[in-house]
Amino acid sequence: YDATADIQVKATLEDGLEYLRSTNNGTESNGIVTWSLTGIAPHESGTVYVVAVAEGEMGEQIKASFETKIGELI
Repeated sequence: YDATADIQVKATLEDGLEYLRSTNNGTESNGIVTWSLTGIAPHESGTVYVVAVAEGEMGEQIKASFETKIGELI
């Protein structure tokens, strides 16, 4: 378990969230923020951030979901 891995993280911003910026070279397209992290060592941890503005009525629930894949990067 000493091989490095390439990891892709995707955040999907639902309706009502407007993308502003992201860390670690995250890119946004049509409400999907993608990070392609390469050469990640076993047991290594890290953090990526996405900043978005919530639009809509007060009390309205807005969601963002995250997906992580290990292996081939798109």
